Amino acid sequence: MVSNINAREKNIVSIEDPVEYTLDDVNQVNVNSKIGLDFARGLRSILRQDPDVIMLGEIRDEETAHMAIRAAVTGHLVISTLHTNNSAESAIRLKDMGIPEYFIRDALVGIISQRLVRKICPYCKTEYQASPEEIVKLNLSSEQVLYKGKGCDRCNHKAYKGRTVIYDISYVNDYMRGFSKNSVLNVENSIEESRGATMKENCMELVKSGVTTYEEFLRMCL
Repeated sequence: MVSNINAREKNIVSIEDPVEYTLDDVNQVNVNSKIGLDFARGLRSILRQDPDVIMLGEIRDEETAHMAIRAAVTGHLVISTLHTNNSAESAIRLKDMGIPEYFIRDALVGIISQRLVRKICPYCKTEYQASPEEIVKLNLSSEQVLYKGKGCDRCNHKAYKGRTVIYDISYVNDYMRGFSKNSVLNVENSIEESRGATMKENCMELVKSGVTTYEEFLRMCL
């Protein structure tokens, strides 16, 4: 995401633990707990430099959350990660960290929720007739075929090779912000209503197209 918005006229700063990819024209800072440089302290220093974009590797504590939200509502684009089960729970997690709901509503632009699933090995991939259970769970036609790996030397007989992402994208637009302010509709409900295809629907499509298996769909508990 930072690469896509990167431009010479933008002052972009990141705080990461650790820096995994070096990006041209981006000021990247490594977290160093030995000298007390954590996300909160790094963010405090970065804000003095008046950045346009801030990328936080992770929001782990209340202090970092409060500072990230304040930075967002004062005109900075803040990109970060949270550990939650889905996009709607991100708002709940921020509320649990003590962020007032009106701050979350004003600061939040969008959320991408993602998980990784294993891909079927392309070298031993075979098709089979979907079972009655799979037809019901995946909303398939009665003649639908699915795919799985048999296991081969290329995948160490695991039937899977590589991973791909399943995701859903939610956004909070100006209409939803105004609607939430004037009704009992809270932030997490606004997020639920703004979601596109869910992770479940996304994974179902990957199963139908032969990218992953029904077993992976079940393993995700979707």
